[in-house]
Formats: sequence, structure tokens, C-alpha cells
Amino acid sequence: MSSPAVLFYTSDFLTGVLDLTMEERGQYITLLCVQHQKGHLKEETIRLLVGSVSVNVLNKFIKDEKGYYYNPRMELEKEKRDKYSNSRKENGIKGGRPKKAYDNPYGKPKNNLMKNHMDNHMDNENDNDNDNRNDNDNNLEKIGYGEEKPLDTDDVGSLTEMFKGIIEYLNLKTGSNYRYNTNSTTAKIKARLNEGFKLNDFMVVIDKKCAEWLNTDMAKYLRPETLFGTKFESYLNQPIRKKELKDISFKELEVMNDECVNKIF
Repeated sequence: MSSPAVLFYTSDFLTGVLDLTMEERGQYITLLCVQHQKGHLKEETIRLLVGSVSVNVLNKFIKDEKGYYYNPRMELEKEKRDKYSNSRKENGIKGGRPKKAYDNPYGKPKNNLMKNHMDNHMDNENDNDNDNRNDNDNNLEKIGYGEEKPLDTDDVGSLTEMFKGIIEYLNLKTGSNYRYNTNSTTAKIKARLNEGFKLNDFMVVIDKKCAEWLNTDMAKYLRPETLFGTKFESYLNQPIRKKELKDISFKELEVMNDECVNKIF
């Protein structure tokens, strides 16, 4: 069963669209919502939904084996939410949570009655959000998120999808063909996760360094070893560099010209 909702982290979204115009942000959130509802998107579907989609927006998506577009973060969040919903459904079929043993047969009030009442109330209030936020973290802890343990591909679950999404996004932006499951690449990504960084942080670093290094002598450093190394935090927090006209390639100029023509006519 597919859940009708996903957790939407507003801070992550705002960080990821800093380089987009308001029109592009509207296109982006529309495509994210449709992907969640309908799945991976054909190119003609995208253009039908938002018209002439900008290159900046399209770069937020990667292609699957069929050539359909999808955003890896939305894919991951949808998968996590669906797993949570299905687990709650299965628990309901089994009768819900097991009842606690009644250890006060004489009906005397306990000294900490109010504390227990408030604790239970707050636990129930936050169950939904905490379970969703912790599903991935609990899974990561099994294979070394927060402590040093070797990766076990049988247990990684959504972590493998995270590796795959990050490297596929890098390959899309750079035209490279890096593999997501090499020891050196997974070690770099895992080290940054252990420091508390999130999936969206990797996407932001890729976007910023591609904007700075692509089509320059520094393009050779657009690789996992450099991007996800010890300078990751400084890359993440560097200001966005606006391209000057002299930095724009002829191919990019052609795309920009086509977009302008489409908007005019």
C-alpha cells in the first residue's frame, strides 16, 4: 500500500532551491508532488505539467533505466513512508502493541501517576513523526551509522539507495560513470553521514562544485573522493557562485536561447 503523504523537511527544501527562481521552485515542487503520486515521469509528462522546464529544475532529477525522470530524495522519502505505513497496518492486524502487565492489583494510585500520564501522552503524540525520522537512522545504526562497523549489503536497505541516489546524481551532473558500491565511495559517504550530514547536503555540494568547476581545469576533481572528503562541510557552506557570461559554454547558451524562444512563442 502506498502512503498518500511523505515527510517534507522544509529546511532541506529551502537549502536545495537557493539557486532557483520562484518560477523554477513552482515547477520543482509540482514535479515532486506528481512523482510522489504517479511515479517516475516521462519527459513529455514533465513538459505537459510545467511547460518549458528549466535546465536548473531538470538537473534536480535523474533518469532511470527506462529514461524516466525521478528525484532520488523523493524516492527515498516515499519508500520510508510506505514502509512505515505498511508496518503500522501489519501491527494493527496482529492486534496492535502488546498490553503492559498490570502491576497494581489493589488500585492504589502511584506517586508518579501524573508523570507517567504525561510521558505516555507525549509518546503517543510523537509516535508518527519519531518513527518516520528514526526508521532510516535505526537501519543505519545496524551497519555503522554512528559507530564503526563494516557495511553489510544485506542490512543496508535505504542506505544503499542513498549511495545510489548520490552517485547517480553526480554522474548525471558531470557525465561520469562512477559506481555507487565501491569501498572508497561508500566509505567517504558513510564518514559524512557519521558526522550528521543528510542526503540533501550531498546534492547541494554536487550542485555548488559543478557550478564552479564544470568545464574548467578543476572538472577532474568532480569525483566522490574529492567532493565527499574532509572538505565536505566547507564545500557545503560556500556561497553560490553566479556564472558570468564568459563562464557559460556554447551548449548552455543554446539551451538558454531555446528556452527564451519557447517562452516568447
